[in-house]
Amino acid sequence: MAKILRDYESISGQKVNLQKSSIVFGMRIGHSRRRVIQGILGIDKVGGGGKYLGLPEQFGRSKSEAFKGIVKRVKENIGGWYNQQLSTAGKEVLIKSIAQSKPVYSMSCFLFPKQVCEEINSALSEFWWGKNDNARRKISWISWKRLSLPKNEGGMGFKDLQKFNLALLGKQAWRVLKNPNSLLSRIYKGRYHKTTTFLESTCGRNPSYGWRSLQAELAKKIRLSRWATQDKKIWAYTSNAEYTVKSGYWVATHLVSDNERINPPAGSLEVKKKIWRIKVEPKIQHFLWKAIAGALPSSERLCSKSVDIDPVCQCCNQEEETINHLLFQCQYAKAVWQSAGFNEFDTVNSTLEENISLMFQINHSTALRTEDRFLPFWVVWRIWKSRNELLFTQKQVQAMEDALKSMEEVAEWLSVNPTSETHQHIQRQGNMGIWDPPPSGWLKCNSDSSFKVNNDYMGVGWIIRDEHGHYIESGWARLENVGSILEAEGNGFLYVVQRVWHKGFRQVWFEGDNLQLVNVINKREDSYELGNLLVDIHHWISKLPLCSLDHGVREKNMAADKLSKCVYQFPCSFMLYSVPPIWLQSLLYNTL
Repeated sequence: MAKILRDYESISGQKVNLQKSSIVFGMRIGHSRRRVIQGILGIDKVGGGGKYLGLPEQFGRSKSEAFKGIVKRVKENIGGWYNQQLSTAGKEVLIKSIAQSKPVYSMSCFLFPKQVCEEINSALSEFWWGKNDNARRKISWISWKRLSLPKNEGGMGFKDLQKFNLALLGKQAWRVLKNPNSLLSRIYKGRYHKTTTFLESTCGRNPSYGWRSLQAELAKKIRLSRWATQDKKIWAYTSNAEYTVKSGYWVATHLVSDNERINPPAGSLEVKKKIWRIKVEPKIQHFLWKAIAGALPSSERLCSKSVDIDPVCQCCNQEEETINHLLFQCQYAKAVWQSAGFNEFDTVNSTLEENISLMFQINHSTALRTEDRFLPFWVVWRIWKSRNELLFTQKQVQAMEDALKSMEEVAEWLSVNPTSETHQHIQRQGNMGIWDPPPSGWLKCNSDSSFKVNNDYMGVGWIIRDEHGHYIESGWARLENVGSILEAEGNGFLYVVQRVWHKGFRQVWFEGDNLQLVNVINKREDSYELGNLLVDIHHWISKLPLCSLDHGVREKNMAADKLSKCVYQFPCSFMLYSVPPIWLQSLLYNTL
């Protein structure tokens, strides 16, 4: 060991500080032998119980005890007085950007015990729903597992820490698998699988906790495929065949048994998607999401949780206070809506989802001013705020006052968050469609493919022009259909390259609007979808002495796009235009 340290110093030029170093001894090393080893190495300190880069130097029997420091740091992040005053939208940002990012480094190295993940989740859930004045936890209207569903599936998009842990470990396993000559891979191979591959390895005898963590991920989640013509490992859940933590997390959360599948919170999924897309204050988005998910503490919802409370609406003292009644059907709510200029919500039998959907219909109306299109979202917010003031401070707010306050807040929001495009942005968008000429002596070929899932065929269109923009030819062809958009784009591009070569063109600049295909062909990305098709494309490209392929925005490729769709309009399977047809001329001239 002393020789190894001297060799390290000699090779690296770095001196080991023995006074700051410590030794970790195994349980079977006696005290006398420990003193001898310490004397030989010149290291007096005995370590193993501390931390390095936030990770435990040594693991004992209790893994949960080793990670207590991480749990403590997460609780400290969310436990401050200021954080308790955050809005729901602010809490979402804090949880996602800080609290759930704290354990990421440790999770990428070790498999966390279930108890640790649950303790962190419990703390985050308590922070999300808040506490009352007596420091008692408020009602958790929706379980944390359901909140951890993605927003496009009805949840809030928080991380399921156990499955995120597996996805992070999957990244480490992927690196070991893809880089067998790295130092870590060689150490693992020498220690645990000398005669087998990484995929065939087992935990082995007396494994380290880090190796067991990788094995847990390897056994459960990594699913690899091999392309027949290339002895190459690929990840089947990304388009470029490379493992990502995002794709690993998707596999861990979606490829599960029916017993593990999590039902989303209540409410229409389509309405929830619209809520997250609408450009209003984040606090209003969260309020609407809670309303549609049944997570607002109306009297009816509180009674469903066995809270001893009068279920009658406090604003009208007439009907049960459901969320729909409170926001739309209560006499006070109707007065606010009418004061704001909306009579559309005065329907007794309409449901909450129907009323919120009507708000989005108003927002999409082109007959209304921008302020009026966004006003309903602030109206429901003011109705809720006024109800709470009446309930907790006995202050009665007038309907007209709420309507005027809503109008003020909408105007203020739109003044700093304009919805219309600025003149500069419109100008920039207009310039995006201008055709770029090729270098002198070159030809420019724009191509595009059209793809329909249930069709037996696909289409490809192309147009060739010289450096001055002069028309050479254009055409379209019907090809056998394939399984995906990327395959269709690749299949169409191969056909166009072959067409160009057979015409005798040898200096060609190709341009297409599918960025992924361009990156794959230019070897900036990998793709298991294209397989041998990619080999054929590279073969034909190599036959052209001077050739390049670049990505262009769709506005520059409208002519080729329209040509590719002709296969669905005409009965023939091939068409070549030596002169541009009338319907194509306007597209060509508008881009020059």
